[in-house]
Amino acid sequence: MDGNGRGKRGKRETAQYALDDYDGTQWLLGLAMGAALLGGALRIGFTRDGGALALGVYAGADYGTEYVKPDEDLATAVREISLAWKIPVAVWDDTAGRWIIA
Repeated sequence: MDGNGRGKRGKRETAQYALDDYDGTQWLLGLAMGAALLGGALRIGFTRDGGALALGVYAGADYGTEYVKPDEDLATAVREISLAWKIPVAVWDDTAGRWIIA
């Protein structure tokens, strides 16, 4: 039995999500920093089977999980999540030497 006491879970043969899109990961980092600067958070992980990116969004009293499938463009998905949750994407300001809300 697994630690959850409900017996073994079946393993699906799922292709693992590849976090290999540089532009998309930069948008993801900006979203995480934007959430943090506003007092929220972004939890970044994968679904249990590893087949999708799972983003836990915490914005004030609101929270939920957004999923990005492997066939979705990560940058586009992050922009859509940003708009839906009203979390601006932060950018690094070289002059100030810190993250700022753009």
